[in-house]
Amino acid sequence: MSLLEQLTSILAQPPADGWQSHDFAALDQLHIGGLAATKELLRWLPAGATNGLDMGGGLGGCARLLATHYACQMTVSDLNSDYIAAGQLLNQHLQPQPACHYVVANSLKLPFAKHSFDFVLSQHAMMAIADKQQVLAEAARVVSAHGHLLLHEVYLTPNSKPEEVLYPTPWADKLGHSHLQTWAQFLADCATSGWQLSQCENETQQSLLWINKARAARATPASPLNARLALGSAAGKMSANIMANLQAGRLEVRRALLVKSA
Repeated sequence: MSLLEQLTSILAQPPADGWQSHDFAALDQLHIGGLAATKELLRWLPAGATNGLDMGGGLGGCARLLATHYACQMTVSDLNSDYIAAGQLLNQHLQPQPACHYVVANSLKLPFAKHSFDFVLSQHAMMAIADKQQVLAEAARVVSAHGHLLLHEVYLTPNSKPEEVLYPTPWADKLGHSHLQTWAQFLADCATSGWQLSQCENETQQSLLWINKARAARATPASPLNARLALGSAAGKMSANIMANLQAGRLEVRRALLVKSA
């Protein structure tokens, strides 16, 4: 069955108190660190920022959290139409429905006017994009003057080589579909594309702890709303490869807050 068919079947059998947004976390927080990592990133949400774009947002878990708990008006964009449809379906099963709008869109050419948003989010959405300068320029275009970009992404460590990274991973099934870069290279692209770094934290060790805990928890019964539903049967192999890549020092995980240059 397709993702939507499986999801429709599962959602037709809600718990006694109805579906709550936290029930979806294992499925719609498809990034290292899960819901906890999203909450950590949102500690940097600027005061007064209420209109946001979750760029490459998948099933829109971060957007739902922002709409439900931060009173934000959110737009979710993603190139994967199945993810967008699944995100809409999840939203429809929450009461009240979070203020989220879903759009199938390419992050390299966003269908939004200049200055449409107060902030843009990107969680594990850039690693499969080759033209980092273009995606960063698009984020700068659609955000307001002195707007913000909140990032939670994976990078090559300074001494690692792209061909050393084990695949499949959640963002690519093989090397040719992955476009990783070092943090230093990314910062250079940010400067070229209209962004200045405000805050940054290396989350690699916390990420490893989370992956180890998550993989150990697989031995216990889990909700059918989990990563395998979205990623397919290779989800376990992807998780093992991420852990091996982090342990070997090939990859690192960072979160950051950037400000649009004047």
